Amino acid sequence: MKKIALLLSLSILVIVSSCTNEKKAKLLIAGSGSNCVAIMDKETKSIEWSYPIPEKGECNTAMFTSDGNVLFSYSKGARLIDTLGNTIWDFPEEEEIQEIQTARETEDGYFLAVCGTPAKFIFLDKQGNKKSETTFDTGIEASHAQFRQANLSKNGNILIPIMGNGSLLEIDREGNIVNKFQLKSGLFCVKEMEDSNLLVAGEPGVAIYDRKSGELVKQIITDTLPGIKFGFPTEPLLLSNGHMILSNWQGHESVADQALLVEIDGSGNEVWVYDDNSKVKFISSVSYFEK
Repeated sequence: MKKIALLLSLSILVIVSSCTNEKKAKLLIAGSGSNCVAIMDKETKSIEWSYPIPEKGECNTAMFTSDGNVLFSYSKGARLIDTLGNTIWDFPEEEEIQEIQTARETEDGYFLAVCGTPAKFIFLDKQGNKKSETTFDTGIEASHAQFRQANLSKNGNILIPIMGNGSLLEIDREGNIVNKFQLKSGLFCVKEMEDSNLLVAGEPGVAIYDRKSGELVKQIITDTLPGIKFGFPTEPLLLSNGHMILSNWQGHESVADQALLVEIDGSGNEVWVYDDNSKVKFISSVSYFEK
């Protein structure tokens, strides 16, 4: 009986340990108008960690890097920190008229997208030192109306959603236009998908466009889902299960109960919503990880 009891106890311990070690879904969130970058437990919707945005900063991109640090843009700079809040590097934008709106990790360093005249796309090494720079005239004089989330494509070109006039651009590292599509104004984010088509989000909604022709492949969201109103769809995040989490910025709306984050399945049905703006006021950037 003692041997049976011991085996039973060990079995329970193994089960408890495996449950304890089970990874949980977390979201790294930030937003223009919010005062922090934060980590949310997706299941409990509780804020587990936060880091203050530098004063007068505007954060429209935040991500976990491959080595577990946090990279974010804050308009007047971009910063890499560890989860204890220690600064690893900080890249301040020296010109007052410029706005660093995108900060992303690359295979060999980091990529920054900077609004200005001209706009600049800066490539940093692993230590946060500048390696190279691409300049480009967006045709939009006001820096703040140029773009928010520009991204690199797999071929190394730069994808730029122009907010002010609705142009969707692809340029090479020399600043030459490779492709250009005309969509509606209010574009916020463009991401290259696995099949090379483009996932685009902004005031017109969320849609997939053919990379070569610019034709609409699929309209995912316009301005509403049943029970949910979208103010300004910002960053779409595709998950491995085919679902999508979308950040929904409230800054141009006065709807207090508007959802900040929405998860939909492959058929466009809502499966999860976060709408508590008492903890994080605005969300325009979201990334997913498990811990």
